[in-house]
Amino acid sequence: MELIFSILLLGLISGSLANTFIYRIPLSLYPNKTTSSNFKLLGSRSRCTSCEEIIPIYHNIPVVSYLYLKGKCRFCECSISLMYPIVEISTACILLLIYLKVGITIFFFFFAIFFIFLLVSSAIDIRHGILPNSINYILIIMGVLGSYFFDLINIYDSLIGGISGYLIIFFIEKTYAFIYNKEGIGRGDAKLLSAIGFWFGWLNLPTILLMSSSLGLLVVFIQKFMSRNSDKNILEFKIPFGPFLSLSTLFVFLNSNF
Repeated sequence: MELIFSILLLGLISGSLANTFIYRIPLSLYPNKTTSSNFKLLGSRSRCTSCEEIIPIYHNIPVVSYLYLKGKCRFCECSISLMYPIVEISTACILLLIYLKVGITIFFFFFAIFFIFLLVSSAIDIRHGILPNSINYILIIMGVLGSYFFDLINIYDSLIGGISGYLIIFFIEKTYAFIYNKEGIGRGDAKLLSAIGFWFGWLNLPTILLMSSSLGLLVVFIQKFMSRNSDKNILEFKIPFGPFLSLSTLFVFLNSNF
């Protein structure tokens, strides 16, 4: 019981760090004139996104501080996004699921980092419509090294999975652009599926792609049903695909033989 509590606590703390990356990575990629001169991706204190006042450590406790402050900044009383506690709680739940799956082994730490990065990418994709290359490349490198040095999966399955993952989305992207003369899926999705392929191998890619596509279509149909313009073509709805890839990958992980 103490171990489970420790893992949940680690998850909440990791979720707080994940929130920092979710907010700062897009600013580092697309800085604007409203970005504080004190901004740093790492090594700087957390600040209110509205008034830029430094947040005291005792107001930066995962979930607890959000509830205590009633979702508002102490200084300017601007609303704090509900995303922050959601990410923290989600990270805690993910780490617990990983522990229940693989126990406390080297793979626990590998997959904890992997799925935290997926969570960060998914949140950024939802908010900004981008999947950062920096995260995709880190996951690709970790997948190759993990398979080669720690037998995460067979290294040849990893390499084939990574290459085919990228080519699948690349082919879909080019086919859609050729038929409809416009972009239908981002190259970031290709790199993300490539990273997933390096971690899970080529045999798991069909399941991940089918499940993520089904979830995406379900969301599109819901959007179409709720849209005032019901005559809008289903292909005109834009949704972030990264979260569906990430969720499907988590499902495959929990039902695999790692």
